[in-house]
Amino acid sequence: MGEVIRWPKLGKEPSRWIWGPAADLILICGVGSLAFALLGGIATVAWRPSADLIVIGFLHFGVLCNYPHYAATYSLVVRERHENPRAFRALLLAAAVMAGVVVVGVFRPAIVLRPLTTLYLCWSAHHYAAQHFGVAAMYSHRRGAPLSGAAQRLARFAFLAVGVFLMLSLLDDGRSPQAVDDLRSVPLQVLTGVGYPLALGVGTIAILAFVAGHFVARKERGRGFDAMVWVLFGTNVAWFILPRLRLPGTTVPWTGDLAVWLPYAIPFFHCTQYLAVCGWRERTRSEVRPVYWFMALVAVGLVLFEGIARMLPHVSSLDEAGAFILVPAALNVHHFWVDGRIWRRGDKKPSTTSRAPSPLAA
Repeated sequence: MGEVIRWPKLGKEPSRWIWGPAADLILICGVGSLAFALLGGIATVAWRPSADLIVIGFLHFGVLCNYPHYAATYSLVVRERHENPRAFRALLLAAAVMAGVVVVGVFRPAIVLRPLTTLYLCWSAHHYAAQHFGVAAMYSHRRGAPLSGAAQRLARFAFLAVGVFLMLSLLDDGRSPQAVDDLRSVPLQVLTGVGYPLALGVGTIAILAFVAGHFVARKERGRGFDAMVWVLFGTNVAWFILPRLRLPGTTVPWTGDLAVWLPYAIPFFHCTQYLAVCGWRERTRSEVRPVYWFMALVAVGLVLFEGIARMLPHVSSLDEAGAFILVPAALNVHHFWVDGRIWRRGDKKPSTTSRAPSPLAA
């Protein structure tokens, strides 16, 4: 993880452009996802078939939210290629590498699909948790209490350690619900029987580190973590730790099949958060018409995910199920790789001309 960058303010104050405090909390900080989880849980318990309907709904929402969130990354890199050439070079390098992985996966799916899915799921855990930390850093700065010193290090560790909890849990769950229901996509079972106990330890340390960071911040600057930071950390824990806890004597998460929509809901809310922040950055750094920008993102996302995956079975021996494992996994790894170059600079010398840092990503 690099230093938080402070980008020049080139447009209207973002919070006054679209997002007010309530919208920030609901959409970007995760309160909306928690409210949905409560309502979705009640609906699923009251009428079991509603779980499948919710999954279908999120699959459709993905076209308007999840797919465009990948295209938003590439849009930012291309627009800012002159001022951030490292990100643009990463985009080209990652594209070449992952294209090679896809080619190998087409001809040797038995060798590629499981390791690639494992990498994708584990990197997802880091990517999501790191985004929560980045957004927390952004709001802390905007609200006059920037994260710094030991408090910042403890906060970063706490957020990312929650991601490690999810990684360890996935590696101890051979039939992870976050994988497509295909044996070729099951994560490598490298920590069976060990990963979950380790995850519990890491999760406990993460929570303790965050609380310690709050008190360190209070000692260092006379003010603890901002409320937005607490909300984002709570969302981090609610997304990745709570659903994967196991009842004593069991080997699967306590949610069982009641919350089959969780692996679809969490990416959706992650993507809405990401699109909101990217939309803010696009709008404040250049003249962008939001409607046209969003329509272009939807189109690019459809081509990347649906177009490539549906084409491969027609030009190779890979079946459709394998294509819809290979392509999303490869595109996600590509996205994580490039996204890590957008929100920080190589010189790590932040500008002093702005009022708010951009959020760190994976």
